[in-house]
Amino acid sequence: MTPAQFKKLLSELEHLTDTQVRRVETFLKGDDAVQPIITELEQRMVDTPECPHCHSSLINRHGKAGSMQRSFPVFPPNSLMTS
Repeated sequence: MTPAQFKKLLSELEHLTDTQVRRVETFLKGDDAVQPIITELEQRMVDTPECPHCHSSLINRHGKAGSMQRSFPVFPPNSLMTS
């Protein structure tokens, strides 16, 4: 969203009814069953960043899936080579 679009959105919010304001507040607070799970997962990544698949602590961001950050492990040089 561009700054101009955001400014327009904010100006439109002034014209909402009380019911619409409550709906927007509920939406922004994320009052659903999934939000606490997302919050917990995000906090885990802050506390101990690791790949959710292989648990490697060497990770890179790799886009998003929906609203979730995707990541993939970064392998040290030659770590995938067999001896």
